[in-house]
Amino acid sequence: MIWGILLSAFGLGGTFGFWNYIANDIRYSYRSPFTSHELTILCLLFLSIAMLLAGILVIIFAVIRKNNQDRLQRVERMGPGNQMAGVCPQCGLNITSGTEICPRCGYSMIKSEEEL
Repeated sequence: MIWGILLSAFGLGGTFGFWNYIANDIRYSYRSPFTSHELTILCLLFLSIAMLLAGILVIIFAVIRKNNQDRLQRVERMGPGNQMAGVCPQCGLNITSGTEICPRCGYSMIKSEEEL
């Protein structure tokens, strides 16, 4: 995720910087045939755009990966009766196994004989 943010930031800064440079450069026309200076600036502009797009894709894939990991953890924590182990069924607080009363809502984790 951090790499995606860095790539996006550098790509966005470079794109705006080189676009601004091209828009304000009165010495060159940036039309074919290109000089070596124009080709260098255009290549840097396209490289910045590629960095921006790569950063956005890295962020998207990181978010998707995180969501899938969260879903997998929820499935792995399912206990008997489709109750999540280590989670209060009343308020959803993550608790350690063996906890008898939820510290947030006070729900009793111990099943009474009537509930069994």
